[in-house]
Amino acid sequence: RGCAGRLEAGTRSMASSSQDQLPWVEELPDEEPRLIFRVPSNPLEYKGSWQDRPIGRNPLDGITLSYYNNSKTMHNSNILQVILRDHGFARVERPGAEWNIFWCAGQVDPCELPLMKPHQRVNKFPKANCLTLKANLWTNYLRMRRRFGADAFDFMPTTFLLPHQLSQLSEHIRASGDDGTDPKAVWIVKPAAAYCGRGISLHRSGPELPQQLLGEGQRGVASRYLDRPFLLEGLKSDIRIYVLVTSWHPLTVYQYGEGLARFATEPYTLDDIQGRCAHLTNYSLNKLSAGFVNDDSEASGSKWSLAAFKQRLLREVGEARASEVWRRVDDIVVKTMIGVESIMVEGMQEFLPSYARGEPNRQCFQA
Repeated sequence: RGCAGRLEAGTRSMASSSQDQLPWVEELPDEEPRLIFRVPSNPLEYKGSWQDRPIGRNPLDGITLSYYNNSKTMHNSNILQVILRDHGFARVERPGAEWNIFWCAGQVDPCELPLMKPHQRVNKFPKANCLTLKANLWTNYLRMRRRFGADAFDFMPTTFLLPHQLSQLSEHIRASGDDGTDPKAVWIVKPAAAYCGRGISLHRSGPELPQQLLGEGQRGVASRYLDRPFLLEGLKSDIRIYVLVTSWHPLTVYQYGEGLARFATEPYTLDDIQGRCAHLTNYSLNKLSAGFVNDDSEASGSKWSLAAFKQRLLREVGEARASEVWRRVDDIVVKTMIGVESIMVEGMQEFLPSYARGEPNRQCFQA
């Protein structure tokens, strides 16, 4: 039998012992053994490069633990590989080698899924780009909004797909009366299939904007920029929430209790919409800014823990408003998953024969 690490919420072992003393292997009747990934008391324990990390003790006697990572960039998924090696997983360099976990960069080839062995796991679902690509995310959100109404689906700004909906963008600007004189009327353009803030740009609204975007050859999405963001010390921030899906039918979603808050490194203002470090919070962009503060504290510098951000939000807006914020965050997570549930189930049935036969998913997961 093989074994892959599995996140579980509320198990007896987690509830009854401290995190550092968790059993690494949990045996349950009629199930494969579960490898419980421990949470270190000091997160800085996982600093450093995976190449320099020795392979830790394998807790499963007679079973080899290994992983395959297809990223072409050495530093990609570094922290993941550090954790895997710490828990006894060795890296293999060939996709055809024996492995337990395939950490896939990009979309998984769905034709490879039927070839996986029962003990093998991959960190992607087929057709997951319905959720991970901005244009597809908006299309599925809009479908749900039209079906259930704006009262239920009200958490994404007005968006148009580029270049296919430039005419609709032009009509929207005309109907809104945007003549280019309102300094707060701004659109944010995000390119297709890009990440780390690459290619994102802000544009003043006005009748000439669609033609400008056409001339620039923009492909992606244009969304109405939300002014008056919540600022701390005059800086924009965003939060990283970590959500794990282990099944689409039944829909099974875990939300991790911790996360990150990332801060821009220049004061927010609409007077200058070209200041990328004032309007974008991407770490890969702001870490190069002179204003970036690298601090290991959880509640200072340019990156905070989510727990620290929650405490600060509580002090800023009070308990009632802070509680409503996190209730709405949970609501967004659930509705986003429901919005693509039927598409994801269809993909699983198409590419995983066992799933089509009604067997539970044991091979795909995605964070």
